Amino acid sequence: MRVVLDTWVFLDPSKPSKALLDRVRRTAPEAVVSAITYAELCSLLYRRVSDEDVKRFTRNLERLGLRTVSVTKEIAEEGGRYKAKYGFSIADGIIVATAVAEHADLLVTGDPDFNKVEEIKAATPEKTLKELRARS
Repeated sequence: MRVVLDTWVFLDPSKPSKALLDRVRRTAPEAVVSAITYAELCSLLYRRVSDEDVKRFTRNLERLGLRTVSVTKEIAEEGGRYKAKYGFSIADGIIVATAVAEHADLLVTGDPDFNKVEEIKAATPEKTLKELRARS
């Protein structure tokens, strides 16, 4: 199972998000993030914590074994289309475009705006964990 993780998952302090990230670190699913997710996370962190804390956070992200997808011209174009179609931020449009381009089974997020996307199935961390349990 391949999932794309929205920035929201990394910012959510709930048990399901933490459990999903732990499962990603240990075994399955194949987890993918857009490079724009790193940009969003760093932007938020640089406003709130020291540079050293940001480096520590990014090292911890690397330990998860996530595959990072660069923003190609094609993903950028599709991201712009999704921004126009759904009224997203450009970052969210690019995250949707990444999920579609990567043929992800799920886009994992807690942001209800993604529920209106027709091109990819969005699921909360809790629902994703349930689906993973059902598949194992």
